[in-house]
Amino acid sequence: MTVSEPVAFTTIENAIHAWLTGSTGISWVWAHQAAPQPAWPYGSVSLLSGPIPAAQEWEQTTTEVTHAYAHDLTLTPVVRNSHAYQIYLDSIAITYTSDSSATAKEIVEGLKALIVANVTLNAKLTITEDDATIRIHGKTDATTFTFYAPEGAHVLTVAGEVKNIKLSANVPCTLVFSCQAFVGLTASRSPSTDARSYLAKARAGLELPTYRDPLKAAHIALSSATPIVDISEVVGEAEISRAQFDCTFHAAMSAEDYVTYIQKIEVVNDAWGIDDIYDSEAE
Repeated sequence: MTVSEPVAFTTIENAIHAWLTGSTGISWVWAHQAAPQPAWPYGSVSLLSGPIPAAQEWEQTTTEVTHAYAHDLTLTPVVRNSHAYQIYLDSIAITYTSDSSATAKEIVEGLKALIVANVTLNAKLTITEDDATIRIHGKTDATTFTFYAPEGAHVLTVAGEVKNIKLSANVPCTLVFSCQAFVGLTASRSPSTDARSYLAKARAGLELPTYRDPLKAAHIALSSATPIVDISEVVGEAEISRAQFDCTFHAAMSAEDYVTYIQKIEVVNDAWGIDDIYDSEAE
């Protein structure tokens, strides 16, 4: 099984980019982008290091989830208004958010439309629905698929149901981003428009809810920041104002695995003539 992405890099990078562009008012690019240099002034940001786990041992937790490996499956959603229904089919996440007055039929139709719209799933599965259920079938007799619904997803499986234990491993980590600003020509000679001034705006923005809250929503928080350093240089006969600072953010790494367990074991003791039934949840 391929390990899922332990850190939501795309979400985090989008939040970092929004903070820098919003607080400074200039264009920012990622240092690894294959694109022409923007017009002056502009900024460049890169992930300098990380994720760096804060501990050698990861914290592990277990929860029960609904999981299936099947050719046919029937799903019956429990009606929840303004709720995000999430299921996974062959590791592809399908999320449908119901509106404030959703009916069972609307939820079923919304989930079905998302599954059908996925090219990979549509090529191997046939999806039908009625007023209350979704029926998922492999298109050929040999087609089987994996399915699971996270705990609290409010989706019930009727056919092909298997109970699994989800093992989650989590650890705090840090990410270090390097931010540089570049200003050319005459603007670089003014202390109010040189590279340092733009980075000062970015650093101050981290203390304001307008920029801090979206970072929090991306599950990262500022840990520390280095002083802003002037690294201006002369290119030909032109002076380029250039400055840099690095900032460290707290985040979290996580990984998941699914382990089947036996729900009930029946032990027959012929020697004593007693039948004992034990309920267990052993991996």
